[in-house]
Amino acid sequence: NWNNLIEELKEKKEIAIRASLILIRNTDSSIQEEAGLLGAIKGTLMVVLIFITFAGITGIATGIYIAEFSKNKLLTNLVSLNISNLASVPPIIYGIFGLQFLVNGLGIPRSSTLLGGLILGLLTLTIIVIVTIDSFKSVPSHLKFSAKALGLTHMQTIFRVCLPFAFPRILTGILLSLSRGISEATPLILIGMASFIKTPPSTFTEPATTLATQIYLWITSPDGSFIEKAYGSIFVLLCIVASINLFASLIRYK
Repeated sequence: NWNNLIEELKEKKEIAIRASLILIRNTDSSIQEEAGLLGAIKGTLMVVLIFITFAGITGIATGIYIAEFSKNKLLTNLVSLNISNLASVPPIIYGIFGLQFLVNGLGIPRSSTLLGGLILGLLTLTIIVIVTIDSFKSVPSHLKFSAKALGLTHMQTIFRVCLPFAFPRILTGILLSLSRGISEATPLILIGMASFIKTPPSTFTEPATTLATQIYLWITSPDGSFIEKAYGSIFVLLCIVASINLFASLIRYK
């Protein structure tokens, strides 16, 4: 049988199991032996760059405003409640919002990294906002009083005292949102990023795919031979997410 033949060839050293870089060196292909993740990795990096920039700046600014500047408690509580509710919205809703508002309304190209990055930015925005608010509330009050006693204005106290103290926790929240965004596929499938794309994107408006959508594409492929590629892709994605979570844990400990 096949098992005996394989063992016989191994003993003769005519075949061997060894590590191969084809999975991360080649782009997607209709031939299983030549298919790789290069295009998906590049698309993932471009999407991450967009959604971390968008969610990071918007989330930190919103969190600082709610924690330090908002004087209307009713409005603050209402905004905080809505932000907490957005965290429980199913990811597919963000995909529908992206199709209706970003594609049909603003004309952003479908299947592009720009569209995927903005949708994932909205999806992870709530995490960064909540973490920023909690981080600023954890700043000891005596640090704020001491800063004001030394002549710092409210704005200077926020950016010279509160933000440096809260930044490690904020950075941890950003990294955790990054790990969620990388592994998210549902809204990206809805906007057409789960498609066969052989050429890696060179701009943010070109069609692209990500690691998560590439895994979905290979798992659902009629050709069963792509299942092995999907397993390898899952391992690569898990290694990336585990590395991000480990880095976040080290920052939290530090």
